[in-house]
This record gives sequence, structure tokens and C-alpha cells, in this order.
Amino acid sequence: MKYAYYIISSLFLLILNGPGLNAQVRTLSLQESLNLAAKGNRQLQIKVLESKKAAEFKMEAESNTKLSVTLNSSYQVYTERPVIYLRNESLDPKIQDTRFGGRYAFDATVLAHLPIYNPAVQNNIRLAEINYDLSKLNSKVAEEEIAFEIATTYFIILYQKEQINVLKQSLHRNEMALKDSRSLFFQGKNLKTDTLSNFISIQSILASISSLQNNIQVLSIQMKNLMGLDDSLQIECIDSLLLVEIPTTKTEMDNVIAIENRKDFQVQTKLIEKSKQELKFSRSLFKPQISFIGQYQVQNQADNLKFWNYSLPRTSFAGVRLSVPVYSGGKMKSKERQGLISINQHELALEDLKNKISTEVVSLKLNLKEAYTQLSIQKQRTEAAQINYSMMNDRYRNGLGNRLELTDAELGITNAKLQELLWKYNIRLVDLRIRKAVGLLELK
Repeated sequence: MKYAYYIISSLFLLILNGPGLNAQVRTLSLQESLNLAAKGNRQLQIKVLESKKAAEFKMEAESNTKLSVTLNSSYQVYTERPVIYLRNESLDPKIQDTRFGGRYAFDATVLAHLPIYNPAVQNNIRLAEINYDLSKLNSKVAEEEIAFEIATTYFIILYQKEQINVLKQSLHRNEMALKDSRSLFFQGKNLKTDTLSNFISIQSILASISSLQNNIQVLSIQMKNLMGLDDSLQIECIDSLLLVEIPTTKTEMDNVIAIENRKDFQVQTKLIEKSKQELKFSRSLFKPQISFIGQYQVQNQADNLKFWNYSLPRTSFAGVRLSVPVYSGGKMKSKERQGLISINQHELALEDLKNKISTEVVSLKLNLKEAYTQLSIQKQRTEAAQINYSMMNDRYRNGLGNRLELTDAELGITNAKLQELLWKYNIRLVDLRIRKAVGLLELK
């Protein structure tokens, strides 16, 4: 019985731990992460389908310029046949009203229609083309946002991994301090409070490391969702936190590049074009239209149901139809004013976006320059903190310094390294925002 219980327990634990044991680890650079998101992100797939739908709308609009043929057929039963009025009150005796036609009627009609001149159709085609271009641009905007989100998450993971490394170094130093304080306490050369203080410091560092590890797991799950990867797959970010240099291009050149490449700027420009085209379309609805029409019809009526035995006289015609709008109750003027207002709105939004782009690029480049300056200063502080810790450690080992001085030196070097990591992360983030601001951030 005990043996069976052991087997069942082992199998149960194996099932519980199976996903963890079989979990695969995949190392990813930032570029590989962006490439995976370009293929697997579900929001992008939705945008691609929207573009395909816009393409179908475009084909639908183009079909209105082609020949259309319609077949209509009916079979009717008259419960009361129609009356032809032959009455003439001057006659005597008067002629009675006469019913005509058969009780059963069959007809079939083939109607052909071909637009010859229809400005509304042509403007609608152009409008469909603009909507298709807008859908593609919106897909690019979505790609840019997803690329920014993935890169930001990637850098946060790198930043927190480096924080863990710094805290592990601090943990090692505090563990050595705890070992020393315990040894001195047992020798009667140290107070118990010093040992307790070192133990509390170690526990605080372990808590911070655990919190950062949990944050990395959460961020990894978010990244996998953005890339469309399976949850069971474990990912490992392998890039360095500091890879970029200070941009050397002039601000004026950055503004030109941004205006050429920014997808939101292109969308705003396309919206102005769409508003103008909508205005043309509204005006074209009140212009004359010319079309070719042709019809072929067969019909007959009889007093029996056997329409296949009917003789079917035919009627056919072909011609040109002219349709001229005369009066619409002021609708055209109202639509025209609406279109002009929309154009003014989009033009103001475009001008505002130009100013925002210029301000954004300038401020981000200044922020990046300042971040590099702060990083250079922080590196010097880290070197000074490292020298100070070495000096305090030597003094403490030789009995010339106290434990409090060494603890302050250890805290100083840890804080200096963490601040250095923070500025490295800020440089990465500002550089990423600059690339987004000038329209150079892409998934591929």
C-alpha cells in the first residue's frame, strides 16, 4: 500500500512540474523580438485584414463603372383581372366595362446598364483608393506603437536584470560582513546589534531581488503576448543596455526626416486629401449623369397554368439615359460647407502636428545629450565609490575603521551602480523615443 501511494504521489508531482521541466528557453535580441512581433502580433493581423477589406471596397467601387446585367422574372395569378374602361356616356345603349388579359401572367426581363458619364462613380473610386491608403498607413502606425512597446519592455527587462546583478554583488558583500560580525561576536569583540543589522540588510536585498525577478516574469509574459509566442516558452533577453551613441545629425535635418517618415504625419496629410475628395464626391452627386440602358422582355397571359405552352411576344429597346439634378432643397450647399469645415480642421491639425514634431525632436535630443553627461558623471562617482569601499574595507580589516564606515561605503557603491544603470536605461529609452519621433522605428 505504501509503495502504491509513493508511485501515485510521484506521478502527481511529475504532472505538476512537467511544464516547468519541459519549458524551452529562447534567447532573443531586440531585433529578433521585433521580427517575431511583425509575424505573430494579433493586432497587426487585424490591421492586415482591415487593409484587405479596404482593397475589396476599392474593387467594389471600380465595378460601378462596368456593365451590369440583371435578370428579372415573375409569375402572377390575378384573382381579379384588370378592367379596361370603354364607357361612353353619349352612346345608347351604353357599352359595358370589359375585363382583359389572362388570369395567369408570366414575364421575364433582361436589363443591361452601362455608365457613360458619372462623376460620382469616379470620385467614389478615388475615395476608396484613399481609404485603402489610409488603412495601410494605420497598419504602419500600429506597427510603430507595437515596436515601441516591445522595445520599452525589452529595455526594462535588461535594466531590472542588471539591477539584480548589482544587488547580488551587494548581497555577497553583506554576507561577508555578516560572517565577520558573527565571528567577532563569538569572540566578544562585536555587539549583537551589528550582527542583527547585517542580517536585516541581507533580507532586504533578498526581498528586492525577489521583487525584480517577479517583475521580469510579468514583463516576459507581456512580451510573449505582443510577439504571439506560446506562454510555455521562456525567453531570455541578451542585448546590452548601452549600445547607442549621441546622434550627430542637425535638428533641422531631423525635422525633415521626421516629416518624410512619420506615419501619423502621413495619415494627417491623407485625411486632408480624403476630405477634399469627399467634397468632390458630394458635388458630383448633383451633376448630370449619362448611361446606356437596354432591355429585352418576354411576357404573356393565359387562363391556364401551363406557361411553357404560352406564346411569348418579345419587347426590346436600347437607348441613352440622361439624369439631371434640378433642385435638392439646399442639400448641396450644406454638404459643401461641411466638407470645407472638415478640410480646415485637418489642415489645422497638420500644422499643429508639425510644431509638435519640431518641439519633440529638439527636447529629446537635449535629453539624450544630458543623459550622456549624467552617465559620464555617474561613472566617475561609481569609480570613486569603489575606491572608497576598498579603502574602508582595508581600514576595517586592519582595525583602523569601524563597521559603520564600511556599511556606508558598501551602500554608497551599490547606490552609485544603480544610478549608473538608471542613466543607461534612460539613454536607451530616450534614443528609442527619438527614433520614434523621426519615424525610423519599425518592426522589421
